[in-house]
Amino acid sequence: MATQRMLIDPFLAQLIEKMEPMDSGGFESANTRFPCLPSSSSQSMDEHLASMPNVDDEPPSCVPVHPLFSLLPPSSLLLPPPSSSSSHLICRVCGDIAFGKHYGVNACNGCKGFFRRSVWSRRQYNCRFDGDCPVIKEHRNVCRACRYKKCLSEGMQAGAVQNEREKGREMKKRKIKDEKYTQTSLQSSSSGTSPYHPMDESVLTPPDSLHSQGGLIFSKLFTPESTEFQMRIPELLIRLEDETYGFAHLSPDDGNRPSREPNLSFDVAFKRPELVESRFLMIFSNRRVATASHVCQGFRRHFVMCIDWLFSLEEFNILDQHDQLVIAKRAYHMHGWLSHSFIVAQTEEEGLIFSNGSIVPFNGERVDAGDVAVDALFAQSLPRMMHFLVRPMREMAMDRVEYILLMMVMIFTENSALSSPGRLICRQVNETHLSLLYSYIKKEKELMSDEATLRLTKFLLMLSTVTSLCHLLSDSVLSSITFNTINFDNVCVDALKP
Repeated sequence: MATQRMLIDPFLAQLIEKMEPMDSGGFESANTRFPCLPSSSSQSMDEHLASMPNVDDEPPSCVPVHPLFSLLPPSSLLLPPPSSSSSHLICRVCGDIAFGKHYGVNACNGCKGFFRRSVWSRRQYNCRFDGDCPVIKEHRNVCRACRYKKCLSEGMQAGAVQNEREKGREMKKRKIKDEKYTQTSLQSSSSGTSPYHPMDESVLTPPDSLHSQGGLIFSKLFTPESTEFQMRIPELLIRLEDETYGFAHLSPDDGNRPSREPNLSFDVAFKRPELVESRFLMIFSNRRVATASHVCQGFRRHFVMCIDWLFSLEEFNILDQHDQLVIAKRAYHMHGWLSHSFIVAQTEEEGLIFSNGSIVPFNGERVDAGDVAVDALFAQSLPRMMHFLVRPMREMAMDRVEYILLMMVMIFTENSALSSPGRLICRQVNETHLSLLYSYIKKEKELMSDEATLRLTKFLLMLSTVTSLCHLLSDSVLSSITFNTINFDNVCVDALKP
């Protein structure tokens, strides 16, 4: 493109001749000193204009403004923004709103924090697919490998992170907190993407000196006296679960949802969960009595949510693919029973509530309106869930921290099908979160050691109930398939097979 230079209006030139000579020392602005227009007539106006900066060579923010142009309107000195429809900066990584440059590029607080944690911890990510996952703000946490690769390709500088870390060591306390968590928490509480009641912020206030992402292997770092890590782990786990529940862009009743594939095996669906069911907004409310199609849809949507949540955990990502598949297959229905029970315990409903707003009623007037096939499917498991999971949760007033830590203990239980490194990792994760659960009960509930042990024991007894519910559901599903009363997807059936 041809070089363009800023021109002076002839009328403006006449005004300049009448101006008093300026101090040859220079013009000082708020931020920069600029050379003045020389008072000597030895230098022609053309020579002075030739010395002025080229607007094509540097961005507008870097071009010094000559005092000669202070007479012009400020808007005439600035290049128009790239888009007149929006004045916001856009994150180069995920497309979210950016509030400035971070590590060399325009980036949102979420991508800034993700890149900083990845560099500080020297993390290595593996993509489940071909390394070309789309990185957009709604699903930027799904594939961390592709997100980190895009951070580097867009120009984020790892050296800037290291320099910032060295500077941060000299500070006694950080002055800037992560704004992304505040925005996510406000959106979750206002839009209802999280099915749980909000907790007291004082319980989950993380220490400012920590910069780790949720789901790290804390076994080497954890000690019973380390209150910083005790508060950090559950806070991060809860944040990850809330973000997973927020992966939604459709309604469960939207007829424009993409078609699904009902005959996928668990191995294939594990790698491509979006083929099982779209990520519609999960609404746990008693809006209608569940039919067979509602139950199958609820199973599929929970499968997608469970896989998304597992891959958000660092403990899960460091396992090899075989161990990941073993844990995911076992966790699918166990996670479903425990999470749905806790959701019901947070309400006054009596029954099993699915993410599409349907309910399998346990008792009351609406039982007569239920689907016969659905009632038969949950005839044995639903009473056990209400009596041995929901009721104890309500009686003990189980809170969100206790629930999420118990979930981690359950998911990362050792399994004989795991490899030796996988069993070691699961043992470390299990013991870490079990110790953390006990310490939390003893401290936050202000219980003596024997009382805290009793409460922890009651929680662990719930896990045996979850296991029995999985066996009962397996028998009921196989019975429904045999008599062709409910047409389940292959994913649900494969997960129940040993």
